[in-house]
Amino acid sequence: EIGDLGREIDARNAELARLSERLPDHESLDGLLKDVNRVARETAVTVRTVRGDRPVSAGPAREIPLHLVMEGAFLDFYRFLTEVEALPRITRVRALTVMALGNAPHASRAVGPGRGDVRVELTLSVYASDSAAAGDTRGGAR
Repeated sequence: EIGDLGREIDARNAELARLSERLPDHESLDGLLKDVNRVARETAVTVRTVRGDRPVSAGPAREIPLHLVMEGAFLDFYRFLTEVEALPRITRVRALTVMALGNAPHASRAVGPGRGDVRVELTLSVYASDSAAAGDTRGGAR
C-alpha cells in the first residue's frame, strides 16, 4: 500500500511537471511570441499587428490576451490555428473575426482567383504562472 501511494505521488508530480511546461513564465511568453511568428511564416500567414492586454486572474494562473491581426489565404490561416493549438503551451482562442480581402487598398497584395485571402482579427489567450504576469505584456503594432 505504501508503494502504491509512492507511485501515485510520482504520477501526480509528473502531471504537475507537464502542466508547468505548458504554463510558461514571463521568459517563455517571449518564446511563445517567437513560436507564433515562426508558425505564421511556415504557414504563409502575415502577422500585421500583435498587442497584449493586461493579464487577468484565472485561478492559480494568469490569462494574458494577445490581439493579432493577420492576413493570408483562408486555408493557410486554418493551418496556422491547428499548429498554434499543437504548441506546448496552454492557449485558447477567445474571439475570431474573418473578413474576405479583395483588390482593395487595404489588401496587402493582389488576390488570385480562388485563393480565398482573408484578414483575421484574433484574440488568443495565453496562460502563464502568476509570476509571469508581473511583467508588462502590453505591446505595440509590429
